[in-house]
Amino acid sequence: MVINQSNDVVLIQETLSGNKSSFAVLINKYKNKIFNLCYRMLSNYHNAEDISQEVFLQAYKKLGEFKVGQKFQNWLFTIALNLCRNKLRRDNIIRFISIDKKISTEEDEFPLEIADKSPTPEEYLIQEEEKKRIHYLVHSIPVKYRPVFLLRYTE
Repeated sequence: MVINQSNDVVLIQETLSGNKSSFAVLINKYKNKIFNLCYRMLSNYHNAEDISQEVFLQAYKKLGEFKVGQKFQNWLFTIALNLCRNKLRRDNIIRFISIDKKISTEEDEFPLEIADKSPTPEEYLIQEEEKKRIHYLVHSIPVKYRPVFLLRYTE
């Protein structure tokens, strides 16, 4: 999807002039990217939803501070990353997980995995395993470097 920066500026100016539906267009344009970034940073669907909503609330409140020369998407990403970092600090969940760590039960030993609440069909098994490996690797990166990695390789 090609982002039209001049269109964003027009929508921002209309919003600042009182046209709230213009901001709704901006939300619809960027909501998936913002949610994706928040989810990758927080690894929690509900927290990502909450923070994504907070991103747009803060963006709306601070829209007058937006500088026309910068990209609106980058400005939103900055807000999102700051809110995610604050959430991680607040919840004190900044931790590092070893890729080699395993969970033991009485019968078997399993690699440490993050539970996936949605059922995975057989045809997606290989993709799901790949996602898990990538997830572990991303979360082994120190939190201060994670946004750089995520923005470079996912956005």
